[in-house]
This record gives sequence, C-alpha cells and structure tokens, in this order.
Amino acid sequence: MTKPAGIAFDRWCNDPGKAEVVPHVMAHVTLAVYTLSPSAVEQVCLTTAHALGQVKRTVAESVKTIVDWHPSFAFTHTLHYAVETLGSLPTWQTFLNFVRTDPQAKAMLWDPVVEHVMAVHQAAGGPSLKSAWDSMGWRVGNAYYSFLREIYIVVNLRDAGLDVRMHPLADALSAFHPASRS
Repeated sequence: MTKPAGIAFDRWCNDPGKAEVVPHVMAHVTLAVYTLSPSAVEQVCLTTAHALGQVKRTVAESVKTIVDWHPSFAFTHTLHYAVETLGSLPTWQTFLNFVRTDPQAKAMLWDPVVEHVMAVHQAAGGPSLKSAWDSMGWRVGNAYYSFLREIYIVVNLRDAGLDVRMHPLADALSAFHPASRS
C-alpha cells in the first residue's frame, strides 16, 4: 500500500461517521460479480427501467445539497451488497425494491435517502418535495448506471481471460483521498 493510500485508509477507518460502514465494507466478499457473463449484464441493461425517469437534468442538478450529498455508505457499497445478496446484477426496479425491503440495504441507503430528501425540502428556502425527490432519483440513478458500467467492464475483462477483481473499499477510500476532491 502506498503512503497516501495508507493515510486515506486510516482516515476512513477512524472516521466516527463511518463506524457502521467500516466493519461492513471490510467484511464484504465479492463472489457473485465473478459469476456474471457479459450477456447477463447486457440482459439487465435491456430489461431495466430507466433509472433517471423523466427527470430533466436542469431540475435534478438544481438541488445542490442533493447533488453534493454522500451517504455514510457509498452508493457502490449498497450496490455491491445487493449483487452479493441477490446473487445477480439487479435491474433498476429490482434494486429499488431491494433497498426498500432488505433491512440492511434499507439502513444503508433508503432510510438516509428519505431523511436527506425531507431535510432538504423542509430547510428554509428548500425546493419542492417533487424537486428534491427528482434530484435524489437522478443522483442515485446515475450511481446505478456508473455501477453497471463498472460491472460490464470487469465482466468483459474477465471473459477475455484477465483476472480482474473489484471491491467496494476502493470507492470508499477514493472519497477520502485528497486528489479525488475538486
């Protein structure tokens, strides 16, 4: 591990706001991702509902407190958890149902989403509830699409014979590395 990576790792491990996150992510084992085929990922892409819905980008990006929001569990933590728990890559609609009904996923993403949307909406000068939800849907939907792209790349590289591996810890640490901040 490089010195900057070690510093980022230590900072992440010792962040009081990550007390629930660190043990979960450190215990994560990636297996189901390695069983996916390129055609399975393509099938998910063909059958998934549009994660961004009918939301206009200008509306979605107008709620800065949601655009810049990062829950304690990174989106990729919940997405990895979903894949491993379900044993397959979920469509958008399956993922939404999962984060609403699985107790761990609900605590990781759904509850913080609802709490943040309501806080943003109820703040002085806050957006309408619809705008807040649209913005959050855009934020989480884009994270879902990003995850699909990452999985597709990993699956195709593995299919080509490269022993590519992935783990949600890397995404967790990127948020703590000074070079990743703009």
